[in-house]
Amino acid sequence: MGRTTIYLVRLSKNLDINIEGSNHYFYFVATYGCDYGNILSTASKEFSKKGLKFDSLYTARFVDNWSPIFNLKNKERNLRAEENGKRETSMIVKAVVNKEKGHSLPDQMTAFQANRAKATYDSIRKTSYFKLNKNSCISCGLCARQCPVEAIQIINNVPVWVKESCTLCLGCFHRCPKAAIDYDNSLQNGQYVFSEVTLDD
Repeated sequence: MGRTTIYLVRLSKNLDINIEGSNHYFYFVATYGCDYGNILSTASKEFSKKGLKFDSLYTARFVDNWSPIFNLKNKERNLRAEENGKRETSMIVKAVVNKEKGHSLPDQMTAFQANRAKATYDSIRKTSYFKLNKNSCISCGLCARQCPVEAIQIINNVPVWVKESCTLCLGCFHRCPKAAIDYDNSLQNGQYVFSEVTLDD
């Protein structure tokens, strides 16, 4: 979740934002698992370059799906995290509907830690870390459909990573119905998909 948010903030640098009128309510929502790092201040900084100032910034904590570190096999713990995320999301919806201003949270990292985290992210999002078990793959194409940056193509009925790096959202890994995709030996910690969505959402 956090890695995708970082990607979206980076993507904002290439966006043209045209704002008309004056009665606006701008808000930013980040979902996360373990921590949200500095994403709120980073989002504020990057979007302000486009002339957009957020009235409120929100976070909702769900399951951390970073399977290289976190064990996702405990369904009861995942369910508790989901319930927390839904509860926080419900509160955010009410605040947004009421156009509440001033909501935010402090950074969880120092500038040094944030820079180090970004450098680590750039080094580990190489698609060469993904491995495919061709004997398990059923050529459903779900992994390619899920990739937000089209880093996967189905070639000769199997997924092929056609870009050197991706957002590392792990959507392909978690949604593979046959556990045919692994990322740096993460399958040992299990796969996870939010209980209220289908694999192809």
